[in-house]
Amino acid sequence: MGFAGEVFDLEGKPVIDLIVHIGGADHLVLSGSSQEFGIKGWVDKVADRPASSRGFYTVQLQDAVGNPLSDAISLETFNDCKRNLVTLNFVQNH
Repeated sequence: MGFAGEVFDLEGKPVIDLIVHIGGADHLVLSGSSQEFGIKGWVDKVADRPASSRGFYTVQLQDAVGNPLSDAISLETFNDCKRNLVTLNFVQNH
């Protein structure tokens, strides 16, 4: 079970080397660090099997020193092998 996504700037171009903080698991991953799904995005495995959770995991985009660039977004996970990868893209809007 995990989380994945991409980060885009105002022009829709991928942004690399920003921190994606996954709260609940307290993991950090860099944007652009993975091409696992054919995109230059980010991927983080948080568990070995699917599980239902609501409000336990959050995802927040941060700059290189940990300052928040987005709100912490609460995500729901599911106890279902077909829905065990939650995707979230960050898109700059200003």
